[in-house]
Amino acid sequence: MSDFKFQVINPLLHSELRLKIMVALDSLKSADFMYLCQITDSTRGNVSTQITTLKEAGYIEVSKSGIGRFSRVHSRTDPNVHFLDCDEW
Repeated sequence: MSDFKFQVINPLLHSELRLKIMVALDSLKSADFMYLCQITDSTRGNVSTQITTLKEAGYIEVSKSGIGRFSRVHSRTDPNVHFLDCDEW
């Protein structure tokens, strides 16, 4: 029998949308806000709320460029956070 054990998953990541965003950012390294809305099939309001939650928890970094209505939000995983590092499993 193997000594394999799953690590405890932070309850913050139990939200399906937050988990989708983290998986996308972990594999893509970074993504534009509208692209995250598209690939998660979620509204801008829902994605925005979850990005804010993930940012406040320290999982992702967010940068904004542009002015006013035409600003672009770009997200990426924090390089110090190892979200899906299978070597640790």
